Amino acid sequence: MDTLKTAKRLQQQGLQQAVSEELVEILNEFITSDPASKQDLEKATANLQKEIRILDVKIERIRADLHKEIIEIKADLQKEIKNTSLNIIKWVAGFLVGQLALFFALIRLFGQ
Repeated sequence: MDTLKTAKRLQQQGLQQAVSEELVEILNEFITSDPASKQDLEKATANLQKEIRILDVKIERIRADLHKEIIEIKADLQKEIKNTSLNIIKWVAGFLVGQLALFFALIRLFGQ
């Protein structure tokens, strides 16, 4: 690219000299820059695929740990519910025995 010729053409179109020279410099850098090669892209793709596989393994481990923890929590909750139910039954049974005792005591007291 003929940068001087391009800058003069831009100046003829009304751009200031400093602006046209900077614009041509930017264009020249863009044109002559070294883009990523196919090999670079393949290497980057392979690295990304490797990272994705590693993340997939980590996700599966986390999923398995969470599943195990949920099962343990569920078992603990079921045990707590069973214990609470037994305690309620004990209190209700004790209350009923107490009421029956009071009922029979009242019958005995007032039944004579």
